[in-house]
Amino acid sequence: MKTKPIVKAIFGQLAAFASRTVAPALALLAIALAVSTIGCTPAAETETKNSPADEPRTKERATDDEKPSAALPSDADCHRIARLFADAVFAGDYRAAYDLTSSRLQGRMSLEKFTAACKQAAQQFGEAVQLGKVVTDRTGGLAGSAASKQFGFPAEIPDGDRLAWAHFALALDVDGDEVLRCYDCWMLLENDRGKARIGHFAFLPCE
Repeated sequence: MKTKPIVKAIFGQLAAFASRTVAPALALLAIALAVSTIGCTPAAETETKNSPADEPRTKERATDDEKPSAALPSDADCHRIARLFADAVFAGDYRAAYDLTSSRLQGRMSLEKFTAACKQAAQQFGEAVQLGKVVTDRTGGLAGSAASKQFGFPAEIPDGDRLAWAHFALALDVDGDEVLRCYDCWMLLENDRGKARIGHFAFLPCE
């Protein structure tokens, strides 16, 4: 049969055509699918997000973290400041004593007026020869406008900043361990931006 070689030749030509056209088309289709798959990959799979610990602190967060503690000064802080104030007054170091006063007190009384008040007490009562024990007390007489009027300290000091009373005696005449004459210095300790400071003081005769 002569037709068989002809048919075989036709199929051979078709196979050669398919190898030149279909295969490249399939290859291009495969490449296109691969590219589209890469382009649709979720960002979570291609990028690693920073954890909260790795992120830089914002300005607001840093400000909150660095705020000073609102805790009030302790009893020990109050007593220490009162003792330092007493030592300075007794020694006549009025600059050091003034530095232990609150910003409110310094706003209404200059160093010169403070020094004059201390010297006037010494002239009125006499020159102290011995410093008595410093006593601090948080009980009563601190809250309310009535307390400020009764005890003579400024009402501008908020109740929450009134920490404690303190006082010490300045002995004028002693006989051994017995104090014959003296005068007292009374102090109101106040909270001044987290620190205990002398917010008010007064010199009075010993009772």
